[in-house]
Amino acid sequence: MRRRDDCCLLLTAAIALACASTRTLPSPHLAATPGDTSWPALPPLPALPSDSTFTVESPRYPRSQLLYYRNIVGVTFNRSASGVTIRNLLARYQTSVIGGVAGAAGSEYIVRVPDPGPTLQALDSLLARLGREPAVSSASSVYYRTPSSIYAGHQSDTTRPAMPELLNLPQDTTFTVHRPDDSLSLYYRNIVGIVFDDTTSGSTIRALLHLYHGTLIGGSPYTGSFGAYIVEVPDPGPGFDKLDALLNRMTREPGVSYAYGLTYRSALDLR
Repeated sequence: MRRRDDCCLLLTAAIALACASTRTLPSPHLAATPGDTSWPALPPLPALPSDSTFTVESPRYPRSQLLYYRNIVGVTFNRSASGVTIRNLLARYQTSVIGGVAGAAGSEYIVRVPDPGPTLQALDSLLARLGREPAVSSASSVYYRTPSSIYAGHQSDTTRPAMPELLNLPQDTTFTVHRPDDSLSLYYRNIVGIVFDDTTSGSTIRALLHLYHGTLIGGSPYTGSFGAYIVEVPDPGPGFDKLDALLNRMTREPGVSYAYGLTYRSALDLR
């Protein structure tokens, strides 16, 4: 018969072994070893939920025309990001990868996230936080429903507007703002670049410019297949978060590949 102290030693050893086994169980987001720099596999395009429980509308459109998923977003990572960095980020945001879309600008992971809240501002805030992550190239919302006739008044001319030569941008800092994480960079608040999808028609481009009260002031032929339109818009406000929210809204518009801010002065200018 075992002595009592022998039983205690065996029980202690069993508990220690169980704890050690628990510590070595891999997280589902970190299945690769720390030395593995490969990216997580990109699943096929997901079957998105058909119900509208976790959706939010844009104030610009009726709910019947346009809805975004609140808890499903798209994330494109920088090409230099390692697989471990990506898995750590996915784990930190408590996400699960449910699909993917391969693209020339980079593969987009479709991920499910904890519901950020019932407002568009809450979704914008989540996308802004994701977009500021060093490993992330862009973060965007995913449509539940897209408008089919919202640009009906601009369908007469399908040719794209001519892209003017890039004009001299304002040299004063009246409408500029710093990024919170980069005190050296200075962005125009009221001038943005918009890159449209290759299949976007001229009528859609004109309708979007009208929608945002934008004035086409120049173009850059070096961004995307058709280049970027440089557009002056009404000042969204004095904070970088206002510019960031504007760019996020523009990027979600039908036909837009992405919108970006133009730098008035960056760290490169100061060298």
